[in-house]
Amino acid sequence: MAPPPPPPRAAVATATRSLRTPRSANKAAPPGASLFLLGPALRQRRKQRPRRRPPSGSSVKGVVGEWVAGRSWRGRCARLCGGGRGKWRPGAARGRQPEPFAPLKRRSNLMHLVPPVSRDRVISQFPKWYTPEACLQFREHFHAQVRTACQQSAGTAGLKLSKVVVVGDLYVGKTSLINRFCKDTFDRDYKATIGVDFEIERFEIVGVPYNLQIWDTAGQEKFKCIASAYYRGAEVIITVFDLADIQTLDHTKQWLEDALRENEPDSSFIFLVGTKKDLVSDAVCERTELDAIRFANEMQAEYWSVSAKTGENVKEFFSRVAALAFEQSMIKELEKTSRQTAQIGAGNLIKLERSLMEIPEGNPQASLGCC
Repeated sequence: MAPPPPPPRAAVATATRSLRTPRSANKAAPPGASLFLLGPALRQRRKQRPRRRPPSGSSVKGVVGEWVAGRSWRGRCARLCGGGRGKWRPGAARGRQPEPFAPLKRRSNLMHLVPPVSRDRVISQFPKWYTPEACLQFREHFHAQVRTACQQSAGTAGLKLSKVVVVGDLYVGKTSLINRFCKDTFDRDYKATIGVDFEIERFEIVGVPYNLQIWDTAGQEKFKCIASAYYRGAEVIITVFDLADIQTLDHTKQWLEDALRENEPDSSFIFLVGTKKDLVSDAVCERTELDAIRFANEMQAEYWSVSAKTGENVKEFFSRVAALAFEQSMIKELEKTSRQTAQIGAGNLIKLERSLMEIPEGNPQASLGCC
């Protein structure tokens, strides 16, 4: 079958003029001319049309920045990732030159957008113990070096975080204790914790922002192998028992052994906490506390009695936990900094490869045995 003959020259001229005239004047083109000539004519016109480029100072949506060179999506993605020929300069949309430390300044400005901690989370003095018969520290003030370091690093200290692990039998009130402190709520009917859960609570201790990462572990035996993996790196171990059930107190030693097995010796503070104080009378509470204090001394722990239902001693207890963990982390950081600082030319001590060598006072030119 032979191809159809081409349209006459008049139709070609009319179709070509229709590309350059308004749509309202494009009435004389024959029906077949657009199928035959419109596509090639548009392609030819696009080739001859000059390529549009954004002028200097243009921006994406007017606020993001200036795009230089390239228009394809691949080029834009490459510029977003830091590669490609194009370059994105932040701040050009505002008519100013980009600052060399603009990302760092934006990051510091974002720190001011974080809402301040609540008033009951601000700690300036060391919280008091519950009973002096089972207490880890008797001091009422923070360590002098810690207070000095906090005053010198006020506003520039990084985010500090300590891990707290809460362990104990099923239905002793671990989740209720955490919810009372973090959310200020109490629920009589709740489901048992499956595996692990955690909450993060913000503090401000001696002017330094500080976070407690509180891990709530399951008390069921079938989740013990899962929860034990989260014991590692705990700076505080809280063993919980029920004041109304004396058998849960006997199980605290086993829970503590499981938690200490995953951590280094003498690296964690230990607390023994009796919950549900509102369910027992004062006489029963006193008798149970005597046994609990004896257990706490054997475990080298600090003892507290709390009530998640009424909120008694809950805030005081966690404030005490935060203060002890914060001071310990600051002391470790100061010791690490002092070990890495070389003391050469000051005094009689020279530190080489993290070892101290004493030089006699009468022989200042003693040979060190090198070179």
